Amino acid sequence: LPLASLVLTGTGVSSDDVALVLSDTHKVRVRSGHHCCHPYFDGLGLSGAVRASAHAYTTFEEVDAFLDAARAVLGAFV
Repeated sequence: LPLASLVLTGTGVSSDDVALVLSDTHKVRVRSGHHCCHPYFDGLGLSGAVRASAHAYTTFEEVDAFLDAARAVLGAFV
């Protein structure tokens, strides 16, 4: 059950860098890369994405923490 996928185009910032900052600085765990969609990403000319996932046990506080961290990281990179 995906919550959000972030694709940074035209920024020169890799999805791996964003995931690392989210993890190390904000303690928010996400996945980065092609997510088993290499042909799709290649066809769109994308180098990867950052994906956050939620499930039945995910709390509203955890979603808010992700959104706050994503805003902070994206604001620093973009």
